Amino acid sequence: MSRLAHLLTDTVTYTTQTTFDSSGDPNFAASATAKARVEHGSFLALDDSGVERKATHKVITEADIPATARLWLPGDDTADANKSRLIIGRSSAATPNGALTLRELYL
Repeated sequence: MSRLAHLLTDTVTYTTQTTFDSSGDPNFAASATAKARVEHGSFLALDDSGVERKATHKVITEADIPATARLWLPGDDTADANKSRLIIGRSSAATPNGALTLRELYL
């Protein structure tokens, strides 16, 4: 556990994309949870193509959640895939010695 873990007071649920079915729809792995800090507001984030987009949530976590994952915020119904949120931007920062990497996910 890192020295910053006490700041990660929320828990998010996510599932990662594994493959595609015969019709081209993505398949997802079993869900997992991660400690996080969830901030609500208005944020500007760069998507994977470098386009600036508006986000309503920022999730800070130590977990390496891929951009293709589906994510549920605390209180969301994780049994309903339609309640999941897509990651529209990601960034990360590591300590100089590489001992800790925090990731920001924008939804």
